[in-house]
Amino acid sequence: MKRISFPSATRLARLPLTWILVAGGCADAPPESAVGSIGDFTLTVDEVVDIVTAIESVPADVNAVASITLAWADYVVLAEVMADDPELAGVDFDPAVAPLVEQEMITSLRVRSYPVDTLVTEEEMLRAYRETDPPVRLSASHILRAFPLNAADEDRELVRQSAEELVARIRGGENFTRLARAFSDDPGTAQYGGSLGEFGQGEMLPEIEAALADLDPGQLGGPVETRLGWHVVRLDRRVALGFEQVENEIKNMILVKRRLAADSTMVEDAEAGAEVTVLEEAPALVRELARLPGQTLSSRAADRIVATHGDAKLTLGEVRLALAQESVALAEQVAEAEEEEEVADYLTGLLRRKLLLELARSGELELTRERIDEMRNAARSELVRAGRDLGLHRLDAAPGEPRHQALSRVAREALERVLQGGTNGVELGRMTEEIRRGRALVLDERALGETVLAIASARMNRSASPLELSDTVGR
Repeated sequence: MKRISFPSATRLARLPLTWILVAGGCADAPPESAVGSIGDFTLTVDEVVDIVTAIESVPADVNAVASITLAWADYVVLAEVMADDPELAGVDFDPAVAPLVEQEMITSLRVRSYPVDTLVTEEEMLRAYRETDPPVRLSASHILRAFPLNAADEDRELVRQSAEELVARIRGGENFTRLARAFSDDPGTAQYGGSLGEFGQGEMLPEIEAALADLDPGQLGGPVETRLGWHVVRLDRRVALGFEQVENEIKNMILVKRRLAADSTMVEDAEAGAEVTVLEEAPALVRELARLPGQTLSSRAADRIVATHGDAKLTLGEVRLALAQESVALAEQVAEAEEEEEVADYLTGLLRRKLLLELARSGELELTRERIDEMRNAARSELVRAGRDLGLHRLDAAPGEPRHQALSRVAREALERVLQGGTNGVELGRMTEEIRRGRALVLDERALGETVLAIASARMNRSASPLELSDTVGR
């Protein structure tokens, strides 16, 4: 299980593929004043505002509200299933374990036919450390001037100008920390004077990392444009890590390189000298499929070939199944890929995986029924335990309370406990397809923006608690 967390807006992920985002007023939009809906269940703007206004760790931005709505959808459908089937005995866990089964088969193929030497000497690790730039940890701060929702070009220019003005004020002697608290649109860092904390390579937005690379500690940079807005950045500290601090990471890096080399040889053997061919119309078809992951395909569409390798063929139906099983981040990259080559690379990877599975099967490396049952039972136990931890296994409807209303209440209560840190959250992940029974979460773009504004307004107007007031003394 994973705790739902809302870090700095600079580190927030983009909208997951499992959401369908519509403009307010569209035929498929949720009912008026609803942020999102799944089946007959809806989450309203007022409900989200009531839940999160007093939880300052939840930033008032679109990504956070969308993440909350996705968690609510997971909880309401899990509560609905568990109300009738507390042990989830009737849930088909094959979609959840299928990628794990396939990966175990491919791993068995590599271990048996393409073994990797796992012994790494200290001399090898020292040589790798000297041949690369020493890994560093950075501490930095920023002030974000965010783009408004659906910002026009002139609005984005005004945001840039406001960031330039902040740079000039800081260079003129004004205090960075005070300006960050007063003007930053990133609630997760503004309260700490803009501090982004400590991070390593790849943990921050690439544009910010690139800007910090050219700065000395204490030096101001920017403004830097990202998808969130314009950032004024300051490098606070740069520390190069010694060999002893990164010894394990270097060892893992060497082992990864060896595994990649073995995988490359394995793929070359699977392709047997022939190249994978991606059909010309395939990237557009796959992108469209990825944008609406909940859609069903006719048998004719499902059988449509998108890539080939000799007699081996990859169909659109197989791609749809793969997209449903992918991680949110990877599946979303396919949906938003701007270059056809990116989609073609994804399809090539799928077909190569299919070829490797055929090699594993021909080598009699299929998993036993007992092993697959073990994986299914583990997935079932994990989800049942998560539902119980969230309190979704007991409906406890009040006298006269309709079942639908009780399910909505239980899901909201679970969401509120998670956001307050009282319990862990759960992401359905690969079990989404079966648990949601084909229903997609529909988000209303306009309502998302309304919710963000309503949260910000409610927080400005509410009275601070004695604890909050005492926390500000001396600042």
